[in-house]
Amino acid sequence: MKSIRKIVCAALFLSAAGFIFTGCISLPTSHGKTTKKVSSPDVSGTSLKTPTSYANAYKYRTGKPNAAIQKYIKSHFVDSMRKKNPDKYVKNVTAKINKLASNDFERVKMAHDVICLLVTYDAKSFFANKIPDQSWQKVLRTKSSVCEGYSNVFQRFMTELRIPSQKVIGYASGVDTDSSSAGSLEANHAWNAVNIKGDWYLIDCTWDSGYIENKKAVRHYSTDWLFLKPQYFVYSHYPEEAKYQLLEQPLSAAQFKAQPDFRPLLFEVVESGFEAIKNVNSVKDSMELKYKTKAGYKMAFTLSKANGKAVENRILSEKSNGIDYTTISFPEAGTYTVMVYCFKDGASKGEGCGQFQVKASAGSRTRFPKYYQVSIKNAAIITPKTSPIAAGKSVHFEVMAEGKEYVAVIIDGQFTQLKNAGKGKFTGDVKIPKNTKQVGIGLSSTKTGKYETLAVYDVE
Repeated sequence: MKSIRKIVCAALFLSAAGFIFTGCISLPTSHGKTTKKVSSPDVSGTSLKTPTSYANAYKYRTGKPNAAIQKYIKSHFVDSMRKKNPDKYVKNVTAKINKLASNDFERVKMAHDVICLLVTYDAKSFFANKIPDQSWQKVLRTKSSVCEGYSNVFQRFMTELRIPSQKVIGYASGVDTDSSSAGSLEANHAWNAVNIKGDWYLIDCTWDSGYIENKKAVRHYSTDWLFLKPQYFVYSHYPEEAKYQLLEQPLSAAQFKAQPDFRPLLFEVVESGFEAIKNVNSVKDSMELKYKTKAGYKMAFTLSKANGKAVENRILSEKSNGIDYTTISFPEAGTYTVMVYCFKDGASKGEGCGQFQVKASAGSRTRFPKYYQVSIKNAAIITPKTSPIAAGKSVHFEVMAEGKEYVAVIIDGQFTQLKNAGKGKFTGDVKIPKNTKQVGIGLSSTKTGKYETLAVYDVE
């Protein structure tokens, strides 16, 4: 008898560094564990029609749920119906959706919102490896599910809305998975594809409903995985059936494994320059990145060793003529993890949007000052670019800080003001004491006001 497989995938995992990962497992429901793999696709005759433009779909990637449907499902009458009669609930909610929505994109968005707002990821069952009934009826009654249940509920809503859709089974990369290892990819996740006006789109309600932190589910609504372009979706999702990659030329398993772990936000921020980055990148002792970010955003990076230990003062990011440049210097031969963060201009906190590995064959002595996010655009140090700086010697500083009136070199609580040379440029020579350990660069709008730290140098 054919084994029946149940696909069980955790929601997004949040690390201490603030980057979101995924963790998934595959469990059998009867007759022993299955070992079906997702292998390289047969690309002959597998393509599905996709839109020439995603402009209409991307209007609904708002990051916010539809307020009207959110209010509707919160009503006591509707919620009581969900518990007593899930089928009647679906028909009632979809009737409301049809009344509110003006097109199928909006209908799908509202159904997505209902599921992502209503259902919480069943972290307890996932970590216990004991997955309950994942039928859409059970999921609606309990408001608890793993990925298969999310997908089943979405299918039920699409059926009632008469929108063609398909449950998609495949591999999803993240925590407890290693897509770079040898061998095929074992299916561990479920998501959906929908057909709107003859074109196919991809959706993952599980990952849009929240994440896991400390083995507990955290509700966090998003539209990151709603109508996401397939060339970005395939960075983390690899379906059993190649046609559900929705790519003209589907990726092979080897090509999928070679990709870095990039998340949707990265593609919203970076216009170009990250295409050549792989999951594992081999270099000598440094790595140069050249890329372009969209207006209003900037990137930041952190470096750590294979054991997770942070490596400080090894990353320098600069901008010139609208192009971003990042240099990463590796202290010794070995394997490193580079984490990628996206920031809005002026924001002090960013969101993790990717990671990749680097294998360095040698070490470099080059270090850089430690940089901090500040409230103005394009703040930069022209010189000195490297750290440490020499104790007991005079050092020439040049800093760009357009929008600030004062820039100071800060040593042991003492502020030495640099001269405002005009057009946002500040310069000056500062004698570095022999007994100091660090030197900071501070920016302010007032001479005696609060200074933002732009960078800190070590002193040797």
